[in-house]
Amino acid sequence: MATILIVDDRPSNRAYLLALLGFTEHRLLEADDGATALDLVRAHRPDLIITDILMPKMDGYEFVQRLRADRELAATRVIFYSAVYAERETLAMARSCGVERVLSKPSDADAIMEAVNAELVLAGALPSAPAKAALPAVAPAAAAPSAPAS
Repeated sequence: MATILIVDDRPSNRAYLLALLGFTEHRLLEADDGATALDLVRAHRPDLIITDILMPKMDGYEFVQRLRADRELAATRVIFYSAVYAERETLAMARSCGVERVLSKPSDADAIMEAVNAELVLAGALPSAPAKAALPAVAPAAAAPSAPAS
């Protein structure tokens, strides 16, 4: 079971992610801005944070920069989840503060779950999908002798 923190200033966006992730066995936390989120991260050490970018008090960029500045929290996995999605600029800003995955709002449930699971594997909070074992090569069986005709 992983701990996931959802950070968004809009209650409806948090409610959507909480409902979607509520079907998992993960522990879910929520915050409405970066400052509150930083306090929760220090107290609960989540495995993954899903955060909006544009928020009051402390936006997603500043929140992640502060997270990365703390040696104990710097490796925490983060997904940016934002309606403001000028793809090139958003990806550049995300990468500049160590965020590798950006989801646009709205994103479909499958895309969100795929991103969450991938990040939790990278965080070490979920086992990676088992590799499909290759079946050993089997030589073709010799043809069985046919029954004698009577």
